[in-house]
Amino acid sequence: MTSPQHSAPAILTTTATPTTMNDIPLASTDFSCPQCASNFNSRIDLVGHLRFHRKEAGEPVPGAPTYSRRARLHCPHCSRTFAHQIGLLGRMRLYDNLR
Repeated sequence: MTSPQHSAPAILTTTATPTTMNDIPLASTDFSCPQCASNFNSRIDLVGHLRFHRKEAGEPVPGAPTYSRRARLHCPHCSRTFAHQIGLLGRMRLYDNLR
């Protein structure tokens, strides 16, 4: 039993129009590099390729860190340097085992 305050739910109908490649303007699918003759299938491929051009030219790449300082760890027993702490710890363990 329905009360006078409630009504039946409305049914919404929509029609979808399929999009084909002919409906998309040709200019929006042109993923060619403006600096060389390379063509790409997607925008993300073109963006990645343009990052290489900027990197080769020495220009800053968006999203890349701007610092170039690397922390180096020096072994106190020899002249070796390590980029990672685990390498230095392994070397220190080697010297501890030689005693």
